[in-house]
Amino acid sequence: MKNKLWKYVTASGSPVLRGLGGLAMCLAVVSCGTVATPGVLVSSHRFQSGGKSIQVDRYRPEAVKPGPAPTAVLVLHGAGGMVFDGPEIKTMAKELALAGHDAYVVHYFNRAGGPVTFDSGMTRHFDVWVGTVRDAVTWVRESEGQKGPLGLYGYSLGGFLTVAESFHDPRVNAAVVHAGGIWEGYDKDVKQVPPMLLVHGRQDHRVEFTKHVPKMQRFVNSTHGAAQLSTSIYDDQDHRFKETALIKMRRETVAFFDKELKPRQKAAVTQSAQ
Repeated sequence: MKNKLWKYVTASGSPVLRGLGGLAMCLAVVSCGTVATPGVLVSSHRFQSGGKSIQVDRYRPEAVKPGPAPTAVLVLHGAGGMVFDGPEIKTMAKELALAGHDAYVVHYFNRAGGPVTFDSGMTRHFDVWVGTVRDAVTWVRESEGQKGPLGLYGYSLGGFLTVAESFHDPRVNAAVVHAGGIWEGYDKDVKQVPPMLLVHGRQDHRVEFTKHVPKMQRFVNSTHGAAQLSTSIYDDQDHRFKETALIKMRRETVAFFDKELKPRQKAAVTQSAQ
């Protein structure tokens, strides 16, 4: 996977090239801010991680009463960062907010690395980024007052971070891993495997389908039971899903978090009322 990242960045039709239009728009308005969406309240915030200031963009459903939504999902970009993965990551956050979840887009590259990362950067900074994601969970819980069920969604590198954090932080209640897998060493001393949806293109040769999907299935099935892992395989897609597949994938992701997080919140409310 790592030695193919440059092809991911430069390939025709890649998120990098798709993101150039969004980058040009950002430059035209001086900075890459958030854009209003009907039904969604968007705001930018910061928290501290390892002595660095980390940006997080909150997408909150406008229809909920003041304060945090009943559930929250952290959304993690891939190696293209917010410069190139940003348009799709923001779309995912908006869809989650429209479904009633607080969505938090975490700019974890603020902690280490640059606007994008390459092979050596992923190896050097992965552990640091896991710590930043964990600090983001703490910030959402403590500073945002988000006490409801919490999920993680990650694409590519963000998918590997999602798995690493989900396996080692019991505060994570559900996870969606798009084109990711288990980073080396993070299948040791696992504290939990929350309900997890693994989305992958069968034609993916960057995060290779034949390597990473069976590895995840074997690990989860042998240690925590097959019921914890759902898979959604797109036979005709590679690492970069086409738009029609992205639309379907977003719907699957929202439906999964609705199924796994919202009943937990209802149960908690019922229990507290008794």
